[in-house]
Order: sequence, then structure tokens, then C-alpha cells
Amino acid sequence: MNFCTYTLIIAMLLAGCLPPKGDRDISPRYINEAVMQVDGWDMGCDNFGNCIAIGAVPPRKVKMEGIRGALRIVFNNAEGQDPELTIIPLDYEQRLPDVKPSPQQTAVLLAELRDGRTYMLTYKDGDETVYYVRGRDFPRLEALHRRWLRAYPVRLAQQEPIMPVKGVRLRNFRAPTLTETILAECTSPNKGIVDAAWDVGDGFRLLRYVCSPKGRFSAEMLWFTMDKQSGRLTPIGIDEAVGPKADGKAAGLYHAYFEPTQGLLVTRKSAGSDDCGLLAVYAATSSGFVLAERREARHCIGLYSGDWVQTYRNPALIMPEHW
Repeated sequence: MNFCTYTLIIAMLLAGCLPPKGDRDISPRYINEAVMQVDGWDMGCDNFGNCIAIGAVPPRKVKMEGIRGALRIVFNNAEGQDPELTIIPLDYEQRLPDVKPSPQQTAVLLAELRDGRTYMLTYKDGDETVYYVRGRDFPRLEALHRRWLRAYPVRLAQQEPIMPVKGVRLRNFRAPTLTETILAECTSPNKGIVDAAWDVGDGFRLLRYVCSPKGRFSAEMLWFTMDKQSGRLTPIGIDEAVGPKADGKAAGLYHAYFEPTQGLLVTRKSAGSDDCGLLAVYAATSSGFVLAERREARHCIGLYSGDWVQTYRNPALIMPEHW
């Protein structure tokens, strides 16, 4: 075994992708809900065992005679089957439709990817549009996918489907006053004032309070649910919630918004850029909010959040095509 091969195996062990010898089982949580960085690629699997890699050539100062694209690779879990390839046109001003190569074009791209000697590949669409995509390190991605299949052979099945409960924005509503304990870390001069409220089904209301001044880069709001019958106010309490707690639950969310027509509460943590970070989507149900999906992007290459690698999908929820 040469030095390069030995170094690669050690790196994969540290990354949690190559299970050490022995009888230790790797739980689904150990494998899922994390996206790996593989030399310009983001790669991850969700709780159904679906594995995706997305990579792109970094932005350049020199103008290209074409469109920079992110190559999305959806791996096939059937033995011996090739992955599916899709090109995501990268445009910071608008989200453009994906480009799907034909089977013949996919075969050509896969051959070039597996050859691995070209850093940047070109693809010409039927309308003669040229796209530039990443070409290196694809064999490493295929090797990682094979190891994922061995480590996580059990696939979840789709459950009886349920739809998120839609919300209705309330225009005239007086919300309960928050306690000083909850407001202790808020810095807004008008803290404790309700910013928005929605009726969600027949059981509860969703309330949003101002906590940080508008205009801050990481503007924070406090989110609560209120039982319509008892009037009890409860912090949102989801995994991403931060700040002071009441009844063991936190209410603060960063970069969060509620989409009432779809019944979805979206919150995102970023590292200073809108095109990368962690995103969680919660769906409203008759009894509260449940996690619908999580997505992650490690490389800031210009992707919209809906194109980030999905690391979790609720097996019972039917999500809208676009949110």
C-alpha cells in the first residue's frame, strides 16, 4: 500500500465514512444529517439512503463564454446502475430551470468524470448553450457511495402521507405580553411587541415577536405557539431554536420565516453567505410543528437553498414542489 492510498483511508476513517474492522454497527444518525466536503464537492445521504453529490467550478474573475453550472449527481442504489446527472445553472439573480442531459450525453459525461483527468468539463445543450461543470474526484465519490451502501443497508419506506396545515395571517390581534425572563437577551427597543400572527388550523396560533433590531445581519425573532382554548403560550422549541428557555424550550430562530399558504416554517443558519449553510423546514400539523426536511451546503458556489444536499426527509409528509 503506497503512502497516498494509506493517507486516503485514514482521512475517510476520520470522516466517518469507512467503518473500522469489527462488529461495530453504524447507526443511521452517524451517517446521515451531515454533508461531507470532498475537494469541491458536497456529498451526503438522507434517512432513506438516497445519496447526492453537488460540485461546481469556483467562480472566476475571467468571464467564460458560457454558463457556470453545478453538477448534481444522484447515485443509484441498485448494484451496477449508473447515477443520474443534472446540471444546475448558477445565476445569482434568478433560479433557472435545471438541465437534464440525454442518456447518450450522460454516458459521455460519466466517461469523462470517471477518467478524472480534466478539472473542468463542458456540456453543450440542445440550444447550443455551453455549461461549465466540475470534472475531478468523481471516482472518490463513487467509492464513498459504495461504502455508504454497505454501512447503511436498510432503507426507510414512505409512510401514510399527510399534508401540512395551512395558516391564515391575522391582521388585528393582541398577543400576550412576554415575561422578562424570555426577553432578557433581546436588544430591540420595542422588544416584546408581536410582529406577526397566524391561525394554524383549529388548534393553535403561531406568533412572532421582535427580539433584535431590524437590519441586523443575523436578525432574530421569537416564535411561539398559543393554544386557542387555554391561551397557553409555548416557545417553538424545535432543535434549531436558541436563546432563553421557558418550560425547557427555546423560542429564538435566525433567518426564519413562515409560509402560510404551504404551512411551512423555514429557518437557516449561514456562515456569512446566502448560498451555503444549514436549512431546516418544519411543517405545521394539527398538534404543532414537525421536522419536514433538512438541507446543507458546505461549499458556497451560488446554489439556492432548495438545491442544497438533502440530509433528512420526513417519511410521512408530502412537501410542495417549490417552497
